[in-house]
Amino acid sequence: MSATLNETSLQGWNADMVLHASRMLAGAIRSTDESKMDWVPAPDESSKARTIYDQAFECATVNRRASVRLKGETPNPPSEEPAPYKSKEEAAADVEGSARELAAVIRSCTPELLEQRIKTPFGEPKLANFMVIPAANMHYHTGVVNSYQLMYGDESFDFKPEYMPVP
Repeated sequence: MSATLNETSLQGWNADMVLHASRMLAGAIRSTDESKMDWVPAPDESSKARTIYDQAFECATVNRRASVRLKGETPNPPSEEPAPYKSKEEAAADVEGSARELAAVIRSCTPELLEQRIKTPFGEPKLANFMVIPAANMHYHTGVVNSYQLMYGDESFDFKPEYMPVP
């Protein structure tokens, strides 16, 4: 259920932004040439660029780890395994599924929980501030996927109405 401006809570707004960001990223993934999903635009071996599959896996992992944090639990360390996807649809569906899971957790957060602070590698933010990170991460990676598309010669503009923030 999408929140309206009259009834939007911090939780409702953030949950909607997570879902919006996942639609944007999944749309960028789906519009990528399948043969380029494991391509890395690396000019030499010192490059830290990663595949689109790896970026999708990072976003799904961040979403799932944030869900655990927002439940007041400590997540397991992130996986060092490569992205498990075999197709762009599988990657896009995982991003969207992890975002739906996270949005449900965000909507269930109490105001008291959101006032609590958590330890992260970036300091000790309140959970209310922490919960914006997954959406920002997915928006960032949407731009990376789009830049990869431009690098391999795709000039199409693939923005669709369903990518808008409120469905």
